[in-house]
Amino acid sequence: MTVDDAADAPVEVVLPVIDGVVVRRDEPLNRHTAWRCGGACDVWVVVHAPSALEDALSALRAAGIRLSILGAGTRTIVREGGVSGAVLRLGSGFCWIVAGDDGVSAGAAAPAAAVVGAAIARGLAGFEGLAGSPGTIASAVLHDDGKVSRAVAGVGVWSRGKEKELSVAELHAARDAGRTPLIVSVRLVGDRRDPARVRAKADDALRKAAASQWFTLPNGADPVPLIVRAELSGARLRGAAIPAQSPAMLVALEADAGRDLELLSASAIERVVTVTGAELATRVGFLGRQRAAVEAPPVALHPATMHRKAKRGRGR
Repeated sequence: MTVDDAADAPVEVVLPVIDGVVVRRDEPLNRHTAWRCGGACDVWVVVHAPSALEDALSALRAAGIRLSILGAGTRTIVREGGVSGAVLRLGSGFCWIVAGDDGVSAGAAAPAAAVVGAAIARGLAGFEGLAGSPGTIASAVLHDDGKVSRAVAGVGVWSRGKEKELSVAELHAARDAGRTPLIVSVRLVGDRRDPARVRAKADDALRKAAASQWFTLPNGADPVPLIVRAELSGARLRGAAIPAQSPAMLVALEADAGRDLELLSASAIERVVTVTGAELATRVGFLGRQRAAVEAPPVALHPATMHRKAKRGRGR
């Protein structure tokens, strides 16, 4: 493990060199998330070699550096103020897939879509719910509760210097308690079926998938009618918008739109509750600190009204 220009690194202890681990200081995290916004982290750590994971974690603990985990960045918004401490990503050594006659095992960094493809090639059914899941298989298993629970035979997590296996129920219980472990592998099982039928079912699931959805409903229902009913389709708040063509999404219109995305999300949820009585959930989490204090989030209004507010705000 090396830190570029270590003497100027924003940590008091210079980290040791560890083969298979790459470290950069003051890394802009907008390079590493789907929304391409957000500030830098003090230390960016990518562990490519599984054998180096414990050494890297031990070095960070010894240096007293706070650690956050970032997967493929498809469900994380990094705030403009950046992230204190280190942000860890699992690299190439955790991006593997092994398909057998009754299941698929994969490293945490393997894309969920690739795991589905490996299962289909073997004629394995039971993975169709993963079709359209963004990001890594670890993220899908962690967040998409109803899609893969029955197919997950075990989740490998890193604990006390070694890998141990949890059930998906144990993983979700830890997540809900705010103690999400570091996932390093996933083991899934399926039933052998005719490959053509499996592929057709996966294609059907993919057509129905909304991989880029920001908003969801806890009961799995489609949130779009409620968002449209609340007149949020096309709403904009400075650098963030709800596209009229895809009202369950939020998009960043500017490079530093993290705060605007957060405000618009909160306002949209409040607006939908007020108009329909239903409470939206989000598939996206926020990481890091705000750059500076800003005015309180506006109540989500009619799109034209929100747009006028946004224009006035930019002129101040």
